[in-house]
Amino acid sequence: MLNVSVEQEGALPGEMTLVAARPANMTSTAKLYTLEGGNPAELDVIGAGSTMTAEVSHLGYFAFIDSNVAGGDSEEPASVSLNKSSLDLETGKSAQLSATVLPATAKNKTVTWKSYNESVATVSSRGVVKGISAGTAIIEASTVNGKTARCTVSVTGNADIPQPAVNCSADSMYIRSGKAKTADGKATFGLNLKNSNSIATVQVTLETDGESIEVRGLNGFTSLGNAKTEKTGGKCRVTTVLCYLDGSGKQLNAAGDTEIATIIVEGRTPSLSIKDGQVSGWDSSNTVSFGEIAAVVKDSVKFAGEKTYDLNGDGRVDILDITIAQGYYRCSSGDASGWDTAESCDFNGDGKVDVEDLISIMIHFGN
Repeated sequence: MLNVSVEQEGALPGEMTLVAARPANMTSTAKLYTLEGGNPAELDVIGAGSTMTAEVSHLGYFAFIDSNVAGGDSEEPASVSLNKSSLDLETGKSAQLSATVLPATAKNKTVTWKSYNESVATVSSRGVVKGISAGTAIIEASTVNGKTARCTVSVTGNADIPQPAVNCSADSMYIRSGKAKTADGKATFGLNLKNSNSIATVQVTLETDGESIEVRGLNGFTSLGNAKTEKTGGKCRVTTVLCYLDGSGKQLNAAGDTEIATIIVEGRTPSLSIKDGQVSGWDSSNTVSFGEIAAVVKDSVKFAGEKTYDLNGDGRVDILDITIAQGYYRCSSGDASGWDTAESCDFNGDGKVDVEDLISIMIHFGN
């Protein structure tokens, strides 16, 4: 709302002083306009603070315009959609729903998740749906301005399979490439758990195109060594066990990302992937039980090491390398899946792939 007043006392006929208060959400660069013959015309004003005055000859329409304040319908979410409109789950099993908010220019893409029948299925703040009991539930995702999308979840019982203890869980298990090699030239990777609850023991099976795999526990975990090693078809696969022996308490409880092991792989630029992962611990009744990992990210991760602008490895830096980086545009370190590869395009180290990184590649053209 524009607050104005007109002072005419002592003025000649047809001469008035307009006093206007600049809206609080505008900057000091805002300008005052009126209509002259149906066209906007800027007024000569006095004052640089929140109140401005101008000499006017008549009353009419007046408005502040501030080019430094963003706005427009494109700033608000126009729609939200889910990757699935229906989902079948067994009791105790989980699945990931993902939401896409449009337009891409929307300022706030935050999505709130809700289950309309939590006795049948629950949903986490990250869209992980878990079957609780047989029946049907509606899972809804809503934007900050009330746009919604729904998925119908059908849960069936399965009494033959023991269900994991709900107290022992993690949102995801994944691998990230290390940034440097060991002193003897071996590549390094990190094994991570996200949002861990009551985890005492971890078993993981890893596969690489390198020559060997060594696992070293971190952040309270101790590696018991490789329980099993196989080499077939140019691949090396090991299964190892990590125990939480040196941490705070007897089980890991940690929000966010926890790197539980460093994985050392012999090879120049080897790749590493998780083939299987399990966790276990004690539930609320102090019973030993298997836990649940909502998502074991099995994507193959290539050792990145020192970053290079020659992303396709053809010996020169050109637009092909920019195109590769474009494929990861807007990826960020908060993405559990895909960031291990996208991180090689984050040249300024700000945790995301953006225009600045594309410019960095262009600056090195010809190198």
